[in-house]
Amino acid sequence: MNTDEEIYSEGYNLALQEGYEGANAKEFARNYVEGYKIGLEKGEHKKAVKVARKALEMGMSVEDACELSGLSKEQINELIK
Repeated sequence: MNTDEEIYSEGYNLALQEGYEGANAKEFARNYVEGYKIGLEKGEHKKAVKVARKALEMGMSVEDACELSGLSKEQINELIK
């Protein structure tokens, strides 16, 4: 997994390629890091939901689906509705 510094550096280099300079390039890089993290969180949640659904389809209990996916009982029960 990339560190914040690596992601920032990637965003900063991209900003420079796009013609941003100085403070604008730094702001672009900070926003790039934030967007990267949001994307990771969404991807992780989507994967957890997929795992939970598969567990339920295989006849596993809600508790087992929670254990496998990392989702809460409430989140699993929302999938069942």
